[in-house]
Amino acid sequence: ASRLGAAFHKVNFLRDLGDDADRLGRAYLPGVEPTALTESAKAEVVADIRADLDAARATIGDLPPDCRRAVRVATGIFAELLRRIERVPAARLSSVRVSVPGPVKLGIVARCTLLPGTR
Repeated sequence: ASRLGAAFHKVNFLRDLGDDADRLGRAYLPGVEPTALTESAKAEVVADIRADLDAARATIGDLPPDCRRAVRVATGIFAELLRRIERVPAARLSSVRVSVPGPVKLGIVARCTLLPGTR
């Protein structure tokens, strides 16, 4: 649970990099300068998030059956958001807010609903 929460926070920190720095005057990723994010720094954060998501996915089956589907859906949506963030050049992340379109989210919900053990 803690790795999943950490992954969600870090994805949101990357997604809101510019707004957090400009509007709030905050930087949540240690060692990352929001207005001068490099591809290398972005790659390190992305790798860290992927490790957290992988660790979380490995334990979803240990959760109570009634919450597995919701956790799978949330994990899937954040993984898709991370994929989209990864495609944005580091220099642009502070000026754009990456999101997952509704139809893509619905596809993730459908896939997660059809997985064995999620009903």
